[in-house]
Amino acid sequence: MPDRVSIGAYWGVRPLTITQAVQQALQVFEGLSRIHELLSLSTWYEKGMSKKEALSKQLVLSEGTMRRLLQDGRNRYDTTDEIIEDLGYSFNLWNGRDDEDGVSLNMVNGVTNPNPHLNNFCVLSTIKTSSALFKSETLNLILTALIETLQPDWGRVNPWISELDLERTTPGVGWLTYLSPAYQPIPSLPSGIKVTFRPDHSTLIQLSEELFDSSVPEHIKRIQETTAALKQAGIVKPV
Repeated sequence: MPDRVSIGAYWGVRPLTITQAVQQALQVFEGLSRIHELLSLSTWYEKGMSKKEALSKQLVLSEGTMRRLLQDGRNRYDTTDEIIEDLGYSFNLWNGRDDEDGVSLNMVNGVTNPNPHLNNFCVLSTIKTSSALFKSETLNLILTALIETLQPDWGRVNPWISELDLERTTPGVGWLTYLSPAYQPIPSLPSGIKVTFRPDHSTLIQLSEELFDSSVPEHIKRIQETTAALKQAGIVKPV
C-alpha cells in the first residue's frame, strides 16, 4: 500500500481579487463538508507552534475569517515588507486530528506570476491508509469536488510511496488523474486503465478499480506505462 495519499488540484495564471479569492476558498470548504464529517465546516484549525496552540485556534469559516487568513498568507519582500502581488494569496489549515484521520488543506490562489513552478493549487494531505477517508469512493468525491469548484488545469489522487522512485511530471499521474480540455488528445493507454471523457471534454484516468497498492506489480506497471504514454503524446512533461 502507499504510505498515504494526497489529493490536489493545480492551475496556472488566474488573477483574483481578494473578494473572489475568499469566495473560491469558502466554496472549497463547503464542497468538502458535504463529503465526510472529518471535513466539516466546524473542524478546521489554524496551525501553531504546538498542538496545544493549534487547538486553541479553531475557526468559524466566514468571509471575514477567510479574508484574514488569505491576507495573512500573502508573500512579502524581506526588505520592505511590501506584498508581492503576483504570488496571490494562501492559507494552510488542519482538521484538529493527530491520529490516522488528521489531514491538512493548503491552498494558493490568485497567482499571476507566469513562472511554471508557481502554480495555484489546493491540496488535501496527507490521508493515511488507515483513515476513514481512505476509500475509493471518498477519494473520488474529494477530487471531483475540487475539480467542480476550482476548474483546474489538472488534478490527481497521488499515492506517496517512499520506496519507489516514480518519475515526476507535470501534469502528475496518480491513481486517479484529471486533465482539463487543454490536454488533448488523450492517447491510447495500457489495458486495464479506465478513461472517462467528461461532458466538458476533460478527462479522468483511473489506474485500477481497487485503490493503488505498491505491493501489486501490475499497479506499479500501470502508473509507469501511463506516464510513459502521456509523456510520448506530449501531455505530460518531466519536472
